Amino acid sequence: MNIVDHDLQGHLNDGFAVYRMYLAIRQHFNPDNKYHYTSVREKTSADQGLVKCSTESYEKRNTVVTFTRLSKMFNGNLKKIEDFLIANILKNPKWYPPINDEHIIIYKEWLRRVESLSYLFEGDNKHLRKRCIAEYEKSNEVYDRAGRVRSRVESSETHGLSDSIVSSNETMSANSENCSQSSVELNSVYFNLCVLSNAGTHPLIVREALGGRIAIETLTLFCHLSGCHESWDRNDPSIVAGVSRVLSYESLLSYDLHKYLAIMRSVWHPK
Repeated sequence: MNIVDHDLQGHLNDGFAVYRMYLAIRQHFNPDNKYHYTSVREKTSADQGLVKCSTESYEKRNTVVTFTRLSKMFNGNLKKIEDFLIANILKNPKWYPPINDEHIIIYKEWLRRVESLSYLFEGDNKHLRKRCIAEYEKSNEVYDRAGRVRSRVESSETHGLSDSIVSSNETMSANSENCSQSSVELNSVYFNLCVLSNAGTHPLIVREALGGRIAIETLTLFCHLSGCHESWDRNDPSIVAGVSRVLSYESLLSYDLHKYLAIMRSVWHPK
């Protein structure tokens, strides 16, 4: 749903709008809910509101003071309030006020990531590629009877990503109508090691995200731009929940799609 100024400003002082924004963002991340929250960054003049809630029911809650405090903390700035809510609900889908120092730290860490998003995305992609190179080389080591490394398969793949296709000649198209004529030509040896998985294991990129070695923003954009998540095991509850979460998050990030496609290509297909 879209947010319009007249839908919010009248209740900023008592935190009612903050509460409704909280409900909307939380529903947006709910994998069982088809509700789609539209960021204040994209608000239109359409006469649509947030989650419906009466002031009477809101005022009966014991968190009125908390939401009022949050509104005052950011001087009624809708964008900053939204960012704070996104950061904390992303971290913990079940998060509910009151607010403490930990939630402020989570917000500041989130802000640091999104303010340097392109730098973070490029660095994380380079980290993923190095991990894939290491796994590729390890899988091609040949041992003698004494257990010593006798030789290693040498190819252009270990010195720079080639264009060889290991599974098919298909390319993964970007999941965006705005980029329907483009494709992410990344289906190569290292890329496959990054996004594919053996039975019973998560893809390398998922393991790196769960281990905190790459940011959730990187995983989110990676999935959106490459469509790699479409081949993941949908019988795995953690994969299903995780994919739903990152795809929901993507629509709340501000980024230039073509710029991030270019970053991916430059890392995975260096010239």
